[in-house]
Amino acid sequence: MVLIDGVPEKCCAKPVWSIAGKSITTVEGIGTPALPHPLQQAFIDEQAGQCGYCLSGILISAKASLAKTPSPTRAEIAQV
Repeated sequence: MVLIDGVPEKCCAKPVWSIAGKSITTVEGIGTPALPHPLQQAFIDEQAGQCGYCLSGILISAKASLAKTPSPTRAEIAQV
C-alpha cells in the first residue's frame, strides 16, 4: 500500500507507467527512525505492531484518512 497523489492504493501489481509523474509516498517516506511520523510513534507507544505486510498498509491508510478528516469521530473511523 502506498499513497499515489495522496490516495492509498495497492501497488503490488500496478504498472510503473500508470504512475508516471505522480507523487508516491511509501511508509518509509512518512517518518524516519530518529523522527517517526506521529502515526508511527503512536503505534510504537501503544505496541500496536502487526505483521510487516499489514503494518505499512494500516499506517498509509490511516495517514490518508487523517489527511481527509483530521479529527474523525469513532463512527467515521469505523466506516473506513
